[in-house]
Amino acid sequence: MENAPLLRDEKRFVFNRAIKLLVLFDSLLYLSSSFLSPIFAIFVERVGGGVVEAGWASAIFYFVSGLLIIVWGKLIDQTKEKELWLLFGYLIIASGYFMYIFVDSVWKLFLVEVVLAIGTSIQNPSFKTLFSIHLDKGREGQEWGMWESLTYFTMGIGAAVGGMIAIAWGFHI
Repeated sequence: MENAPLLRDEKRFVFNRAIKLLVLFDSLLYLSSSFLSPIFAIFVERVGGGVVEAGWASAIFYFVSGLLIIVWGKLIDQTKEKELWLLFGYLIIASGYFMYIFVDSVWKLFLVEVVLAIGTSIQNPSFKTLFSIHLDKGREGQEWGMWESLTYFTMGIGAAVGGMIAIAWGFHI
């Protein structure tokens, strides 16, 4: 067994409880948020927009997130309750996705994108702060890699399932 490096380290793929929970919740966020990706442009068209408005909706999300993430990151660094910030960010994001139900115009879509950006700008630095705090020494790259890998897998699954749900529920082009 001397030549079996994968078997030598029994804890190679064992992660601490905090990392597991953080990855689980973040994976659920990315899974659910990816459901919308296959139909976003169609959705924008149905509420009165087009390709330009879809682009603006994304731009609004990215610009608002980019502006606020620095502010929230600094505030999160100054507080002990980083877990509460993460929960708050997740709740705002969930509220934003729920608000899509009520979008019937491009302007309401833009408002939802602002809400999602606010939630993301709180969730992102609080998640990464907590994740960094709970990393196991000497396994930082592996644990970040595991998170990144699961993020991409869950986004891929979410997009595929979102497309199938859209077809099953009659959201055709």
